[in-house]
Amino acid sequence: MHAFHLANLAVSFSHQAITLHKIGTLPSRQSSNSYWLASRFRHEEWSGQLARHRLEIQRPGVSHRAARWNQILPVIQEVLLAEPLARFIAYFAEIQQSRVGSHPAESSDEPASDFASLAATTCNAHIEARNRCLNLIVFGQGLAAEQAERLNKLRHEMEYLSDQLLATLPQRHALDFYAFDLPNVEETHSAIFGSGKPDAHLRIQLVALRLYLEKVWQNLDPRTGCGRLNQRVAKVMLKMFSTDLFDSFGLPKSFDRIRQYAVSELHESAPRQNSLFAVNSSDAAKNRLPSESHSSTKRF
Repeated sequence: MHAFHLANLAVSFSHQAITLHKIGTLPSRQSSNSYWLASRFRHEEWSGQLARHRLEIQRPGVSHRAARWNQILPVIQEVLLAEPLARFIAYFAEIQQSRVGSHPAESSDEPASDFASLAATTCNAHIEARNRCLNLIVFGQGLAAEQAERLNKLRHEMEYLSDQLLATLPQRHALDFYAFDLPNVEETHSAIFGSGKPDAHLRIQLVALRLYLEKVWQNLDPRTGCGRLNQRVAKVMLKMFSTDLFDSFGLPKSFDRIRQYAVSELHESAPRQNSLFAVNSSDAAKNRLPSESHSSTKRF
């Protein structure tokens, strides 16, 4: 699985994260642990390949170094592409902790603090891998100028994507740690939620980000660094979503639709005498027409 799909998955997760935040639900313990474990395996694979590359480019020979850089480029590209997802999940977990507190949500068996700590650990490991890649780009020997320019452009593109995704969530004091350009994030957030129709602006924002990613894909290397581990991370991400968030066609539900569905289920499960539409005998007698009351008296 190409890491580009993880960047696309970050956009999809941001759409559901808004609903999850309003409802106050958290991923299950199993999905949170699986996300941390899959990300850790991938981080170890990245670290091993980057360390071997650092040693290989120390050997003399222009052709040898060029070949080594050609092999490591998909890995560096993968680290940059997967970063928006890691940052968004970590910030989302932190604001969920402040919303839900230390009590588990009704649909989750895990405290918010566990999910937040696992997501923060994963994000910190990803930032470490990013710093190693940037160090290689700046100080590594034998990197062609065209390749360095392309990687630097991708870095700026993913930083922009990460900030735009963070702007769709509530703003907290910890945002300055996850955002690259905090004023830009705050400006985008104000433009979305300061308008009279935030839901419409959010949909437009997410569609624009998908179109933005399509342009990014045109300049990417089609090779993958850890395709199997990327697929594992993606599967774990999908397990974080509850099936209640999707309709029978597999399409995401909005927060209003989920709330309406929950209210309708509550009415259907309630006893008839407790229903909002049930009428007791005394109310029926009061609302009975005079002719009906008179005729019933005569009959008995």
